[in-house]
Amino acid sequence: MIKGDQSTTRALNRRLVLNCLRRAGGLSRVEIAAMTGLSPAAVTGVTAELINEGMLVEGKGMQSTGGRKPIPLSIDYQQHWSIGFKLMADRVEGTLTDLSTRPIGTCKVPLSSHDPEAVAAAVESGVAMLQKENANSRKLVGIGVAMPGLIDVNRGICLEFHDFGWTNVPVAELIAARISVPVWVENDVNAFAIAQQLFGYGRTHGSALVLVISAGVGAALIFNGQIHRGARFAAGEIGFVRPDRMVGRRAID
Repeated sequence: MIKGDQSTTRALNRRLVLNCLRRAGGLSRVEIAAMTGLSPAAVTGVTAELINEGMLVEGKGMQSTGGRKPIPLSIDYQQHWSIGFKLMADRVEGTLTDLSTRPIGTCKVPLSSHDPEAVAAAVESGVAMLQKENANSRKLVGIGVAMPGLIDVNRGICLEFHDFGWTNVPVAELIAARISVPVWVENDVNAFAIAQQLFGYGRTHGSALVLVISAGVGAALIFNGQIHRGARFAAGEIGFVRPDRMVGRRAID
């Protein structure tokens, strides 16, 4: 069981269950409990909630050696959408997917300024654009925002982003107030590392170091399947490093 306040524990337990079903599919509640380490009561509560929301569907009962037949659960990938945004210097770019991560549509929205409200408005415009171009009855279940800087992922706050002049900006709160769906904010290099862990070269490795080289050099650290963020959410944050001179290095947290 993951510890933390009630809302954090609930969110993380939901993520555990969904990720387990995404990887394996067609699992009974007993199997989910065994694979995630959650208690049977926690699994029952989370899966009941996800079924009521239409995220999970029950299949036909499996064979049993006695007693009640276990009922397999699987994710209903097609009926829900999510949107991932990347915050860049002059624009936000968004990708609409179903829950299998199949891309459905993309958008680019220019930024009028680096003011936090202007960024939130650009994300709102991107959501409206993607929903209009791909209109149907599917439900938008959440939005993810990848951006540079030091990010408190638990609270959705940008602690520091020098390029935009941001300090302690509640990014998730500003966007959620406009769109009324859950919003997650993550450092862009960490987000890339998580994508590699879930879908790319990191799938077969429990630990990895991911480097991103562009105008500067960034790094993300994965230990035992989890992003290592550090006490100040700065683990792996090398900062602006010119590859030709390697100056301005920041110590890894």
